[in-house]
Amino acid sequence: MAFDGGRCRAASVEPYWFDETARAKDQARALAICDRCQLAESCLARGTRVMGSGVWGGEVLHEGRVLKHPSTRGVESP
Repeated sequence: MAFDGGRCRAASVEPYWFDETARAKDQARALAICDRCQLAESCLARGTRVMGSGVWGGEVLHEGRVLKHPSTRGVESP
């Protein structure tokens, strides 16, 4: 889910990059997009509240719970 004004909205990325089933490389890129986003905190709060899955606010969630996620080191942010 992309928030208006969020980096993910401006990055012109495919929504599946933020899905929990996305490949590790795509998930790492999604996490890198969130890394400097001013809306990450509210996005994560929403993801946990709605029991979201995938990348929300710089974390990988499954049914609203934070999972361990791959490192974003070396992944360029769009």
